[in-house]
Amino acid sequence: MAPKKRDDNWVDGLRGVASFIVVTGHLCTAFVPWLHDPALSDGGPSSIFQLPILRLCVGGRGSVAIFFIITGFVNSINPVKNARADNTYVGLTNLARSTFTRSGRLMVPTAIATVIAWALCHMGAFSMAQRADASWIRATSPAPSATFGEAVTNLIWNLVYFWHTGASVYDGTHWTLKFFLSASFRTYLTLLALTLVKRRYWYAVTGLLWAYAWLVNDHLVGINIFPGMILAQLQVDYGSRATQMLPKVVPSILIFFGLIIWGFPQNNQTWAWWSAAIRSFIVSITPANADHSRYASSLGTCTL
Repeated sequence: MAPKKRDDNWVDGLRGVASFIVVTGHLCTAFVPWLHDPALSDGGPSSIFQLPILRLCVGGRGSVAIFFIITGFVNSINPVKNARADNTYVGLTNLARSTFTRSGRLMVPTAIATVIAWALCHMGAFSMAQRADASWIRATSPAPSATFGEAVTNLIWNLVYFWHTGASVYDGTHWTLKFFLSASFRTYLTLLALTLVKRRYWYAVTGLLWAYAWLVNDHLVGINIFPGMILAQLQVDYGSRATQMLPKVVPSILIFFGLIIWGFPQNNQTWAWWSAAIRSFIVSITPANADHSRYASSLGTCTL
């Protein structure tokens, strides 16, 4: 008998698209970093991949936001189902089990990848990368340690203190994993608090937590995981009917504007009229000293 079709298998496709954009974003950052600008010069023309939507080839920040949204969604979907069915014991048991399995799923592969990168580094695998023209590649290619003892010490430091600082000498792209672990446990803590709460208060509490994260400049984790939790609640409560409750044109409009806001450039946002307009809007709704690029990417992906 064919396996039952998952209701949330769209998440796998979304995760794949985000992963592809992360790869293209790193490649473009290394070799064509000027794509992070909205135009070739202040008020000048734009290349094709600097235009809205098409510039998502360097939309890595939005992809990171999508991963956090997915983290909030996938960690919430089963607890929400159990809470809606009044399976409190099962829900709390599975929640307790998830806190341990999630840690292992993040820490063990990261440790293995770090050891492999450490070994390659001390075998001279990064020596050519240190001579590359791309400054990003040079910056993420560590030099071997002077002695074997120092190399082992550096490895242990990376394996242990990485989860505190988020800085990895041997693979700089691992910096998000510390925040994914934090995001998972924040999700679990919120679900624990909401397990015995009546259904009508779930959306209100999650929405308030999202608003608080927005106001306190929690632009990387908080403003992304809570929309993911709300998405899980909508999935359980309404399923595919959630979008059918809106006029047919509304989802298309949200997708269009979500893609444009997601593509908000990291650098020189005032060089093009469209990015300057988005910047004015983002500045007006974000707290002081906010990272406007992060906020815009998160807002765009959440809208999408």
